[in-house]
Amino acid sequence: MIDLDHIVDVILQEDCLVENWRIMSETQNEKSARRASARLLERFSNDLLAEASSLHERKVSRFLRRNRQLVAEKILHQVEEITSPAFPRHESSNRSRDIGEEELGPVSSETESSDGDGYAATETKAQETEHFVLSSEAFKLFKANLTNHIAPEPTTQGSVSLVLQHPKKLVKLILSEPKVAPGMSRHCGREMFDDYIETRPGGLKTLEKMLNRNHMLSSANPDLSNPNSGRTAGYGLFEWVKGLMSFQYRSKQPALPQHRDNTPNRQQPTPLMRDTRVGDLEFLLLCVPHRRHGTKMINVDVVDISSDVDFFLLLRRQYHSRRGRFEKFLSLRTLVSMRFVEFEAYVNNLADIHKLDSIPSESMRDECTYYPMPAEHIPPIGPNMLKHLYDHPEEAKAINFCFRKVPKKRKEKLVACPIRGSRTGWGIQYIEGIHWLKALICGLLAISLSTVTGIGWSVLRDDVQGGFTIASFMLTALTCLMGLIQSYLEAL
Repeated sequence: MIDLDHIVDVILQEDCLVENWRIMSETQNEKSARRASARLLERFSNDLLAEASSLHERKVSRFLRRNRQLVAEKILHQVEEITSPAFPRHESSNRSRDIGEEELGPVSSETESSDGDGYAATETKAQETEHFVLSSEAFKLFKANLTNHIAPEPTTQGSVSLVLQHPKKLVKLILSEPKVAPGMSRHCGREMFDDYIETRPGGLKTLEKMLNRNHMLSSANPDLSNPNSGRTAGYGLFEWVKGLMSFQYRSKQPALPQHRDNTPNRQQPTPLMRDTRVGDLEFLLLCVPHRRHGTKMINVDVVDISSDVDFFLLLRRQYHSRRGRFEKFLSLRTLVSMRFVEFEAYVNNLADIHKLDSIPSESMRDECTYYPMPAEHIPPIGPNMLKHLYDHPEEAKAINFCFRKVPKKRKEKLVACPIRGSRTGWGIQYIEGIHWLKALICGLLAISLSTVTGIGWSVLRDDVQGGFTIASFMLTALTCLMGLIQSYLEAL
């Protein structure tokens, strides 16, 4: 039997945990502190389960995960009692237990009346529980997570070192990433996390310094701030409706001739550090969605790209240019993510994705280029950061080191080998998903039209049943029409 009170006492043996929970209870309301503690305990139990090697250890991990809410509540209650002036800590008898010195099993009348063998078995299980919890790497990570929750640090070096020591727990790093420290948020004020694998010692530390330096520069320069930071979610809906209404008008306007602005006072973007030879061509390889399930590879000449702003504007143009005039507004699919991939390109430019978060090795220097080579971390740019800068390219003014990290094909376009029929390449994949805002708007329009029709029929014809029968038929027909349109657009 696993005693919940014993689990709480084992966790609270660490003085730093008691102090951190005291700070949490003082800085947050009771509900927020309990919810945050339960979330941290859930991560802790998942890490424990990954380390468990025996049946008893797995039971302890699952017991903690099932009862995380109750454990969090008991911990906060005990911390409040321990840190209260009227309840000195040294008077707590159940807080002074050491491994193997006292009974750690459940306290009950049945335990007191049990025979010697049962008592010994219970004590042994309690000692195993305490040793498993306190000596686990998951417990060290749990203490770090609680500390970061109370006083988050901008560095990720601690998490990186733990992953390098225990590569099997790389997946668990998602559950233990520190939050952005106060004053280190993005321009729009939202926090953003990405997962990296450090391939060169100090690589993530270098990335952290670059982000911190660019943050300070952007904070000092108001021209680099995000002009959309004060806009709400409703503004995006307004812009989408506005673009939909003005689509017909803009489509009739003749295209204006474009020219290069050679004004001497024009501020030129900062040139990027690039590992290229004189006269080399560079091609960015993009994997774009093709029809329903396919993916096509395109070569994009990027030798004239001179800043990160130009790079992300290029990514936007390439994606939108592959979508038809009507598909842009009628399709319920949109770009939801971008990933660095390794793929196999075929004769008809179809691409078969093999690996995510993959870049060419240093041995491919003659065919591919990026800086630095070899990469300090993988992926070169996290998918969340990549998608955010795609959506807000104006914020790339404060970064200006992304483009040089992106793998590019050197000298010539990537084409399939005529003998093998394919060739391996590395590039960026566009990943599409459902545009939930559009889907919601279409659903609301269908409901509104059918409701108005039903009410109008009921009032004019004095036939409520017939009116809403027609409304139901109309809603069904509109839903089928929307599905038919989506199927047609995906088959194009």
